[in-house]
Amino acid sequence: MSARAWGGLACIGLLAGFAQIAQGADRSDGTENAVADKPLFNDVHFHLSSYVQRGITPSQYLEMAGDRVGRVAMFGIPLQQKWDPFVSGERAPDYYLRSDAALYYYSFVDAAIAMAYRSLTEAQKARIDPMITGFNPTDMYAADHIRRVLLTFPGVFAGIGEFSVHKEFVSSKVTGHTASLRNPALGRILEAVAEIGLVAILHCDIDVVRPGAVNVPRTTMNCCACSGRIPPPQ
Repeated sequence: MSARAWGGLACIGLLAGFAQIAQGADRSDGTENAVADKPLFNDVHFHLSSYVQRGITPSQYLEMAGDRVGRVAMFGIPLQQKWDPFVSGERAPDYYLRSDAALYYYSFVDAAIAMAYRSLTEAQKARIDPMITGFNPTDMYAADHIRRVLLTFPGVFAGIGEFSVHKEFVSSKVTGHTASLRNPALGRILEAVAEIGLVAILHCDIDVVRPGAVNVPRTTMNCCACSGRIPPPQ
């Protein structure tokens, strides 16, 4: 099997695992999924906010989804697009591709998600699994942030993510050190997730935008090493 095929299977396997977790998991407090026998699917990836921290409310999402979606893993975007007047002038960028200015980590996103979740009815809460995203995956203190958020908003969050390690056009814009699958800070994050018992959703492009003539996609080996379960390509 080719290296790219292995990379594709790696991504499919991870997504399938997240879907299975989202479909089968119930809250530890015993709350039943009120629409378990109705939905067409469960949504394991929904950003409630944009790169400028704007978006719809959880209630609006549920109204839009109706009974077609059972449960949803809901999270904000951990990065804020900077509006730099010396770069963008008076044109306020609302997406990372609409400005050459930097992106920076925005930790308040977790509080915003938590307060939005707390405003819901119990029936609405039973369909949403909020996720922590407001941490820098290159920071050894990121695991402390995750624990701090859980203690500040007990009973709210089900996991972490989606956070990015390698993402086209995004990684190069983020201020500070570039994230890596081999960074010890990511190791501390995943150790904390395992210890606490959280779900983790990680975005990592399997290759660069213009890979050139290479046999193994750029991040394949690191993805295999990070997961510890996917056999490397031969």
